[in-house]
Amino acid sequence: MKIRARIWFEDEEGHSLIGAGGARLLSEIDSTGSLKEAAKRAKMSYRYAFKRVDLMNGRLGAVVQMHHGGVEKGGAKLTPLGKEVLAKYRMVEAEVERVLSKRQKS
Repeated sequence: MKIRARIWFEDEEGHSLIGAGGARLLSEIDSTGSLKEAAKRAKMSYRYAFKRVDLMNGRLGAVVQMHHGGVEKGGAKLTPLGKEVLAKYRMVEAEVERVLSKRQKS
């Protein structure tokens, strides 16, 4: 038997802030500097990814800074808050995996 768990962060009212998909999206944005490319790598439509980022920015504060087209082209990058949220999510995820792995062996 294998033990599995899903992790997500909620606000005080129970609204989802970030889960596995959001964390993957933030990670890919950090890697690529592009929401379009991040969405593709995370296997999400651009529209869905845009809505997720907009929702996270609205509920958490600015986690992703978007740059619109022009001479320098468009792009996206994590803000310091975005990096902090992603790091906290990854830390909790690793801790849960450690506990589950330990339980799995006993």
